[in-house]
Amino acid sequence: MKDGRNRCTRILLQLGFLLGFVVCSGGAALGQIVMEPSDHAVTLIGTIKEIHGHLTLELHDPINIPCPPKGEESWGLECQATKRLELFFLEEEREAEAKKLAGKKVSASGILRSAYTAGETTPIVFTVDSVAVVAAPLTSH
Repeated sequence: MKDGRNRCTRILLQLGFLLGFVVCSGGAALGQIVMEPSDHAVTLIGTIKEIHGHLTLELHDPINIPCPPKGEESWGLECQATKRLELFFLEEEREAEAKKLAGKKVSASGILRSAYTAGETTPIVFTVDSVAVVAAPLTSH
């Protein structure tokens, strides 16, 4: 009987440690977070959505970018992984094109950076250079 209790105790402790790991890692153990650079252009695939007047790119998996050096004004505020990126455009024509693609899966290229103003709705923002619809894969029957 004592061996049975010891075995149950060990199993419960192991489950507790596993649960603690998942909770403390912010759920990252359940899905992979991709680190992206913030110093050169990247291309990401996701779905464009318009939320409260802001265009966003919804990604399948969360991403993050390197945090600014400790001591900078914005340090610690935006170092969060996210699946949603607020989109910014340097040209109004590009933004108008992107609005027409709302709800569609797209490939977007541009520069990622940390949010640093209260007006930005996501911890990482994406200054977009180009957007194109991703063609659906051909299926065979």
